[in-house]
Amino acid sequence: MAGFGLFERIASICAFGFLFFAMLPFANNCLDYLIRINLPDDAQGRAWGLIGFLSQLGYGAAYAVSGAAADVIGRLNGRGVGRGAATLILAAGVCQAAVALFILFSRRIKYMELHPQQEEITT
Repeated sequence: MAGFGLFERIASICAFGFLFFAMLPFANNCLDYLIRINLPDDAQGRAWGLIGFLSQLGYGAAYAVSGAAADVIGRLNGRGVGRGAATLILAAGVCQAAVALFILFSRRIKYMELHPQQEEITT
């Protein structure tokens, strides 16, 4: 994602876009697997509902803030709103990479993967 904001050439934007969207199914599949093996069957519907709700809230917050933030950053760097938006996308990509590294080295997530929850939770 950080590659979207690096260059102003359409070929590089398309190449980075293709790579980004080509990796989404792998990331989604891994997260889906971890959730499915660690939640009891009767709680998965509620969990997926909450996950969907939280992800939609993120869209709303991003739409509300991104335009104004691109304007401010564009004015600060003196290159315009387009480069301000590119800087925001670049920063979001760097943040995604940082989160990915955190997840990669997280002991708790590795434990979830190696020791899935086996017991039934009864209420």
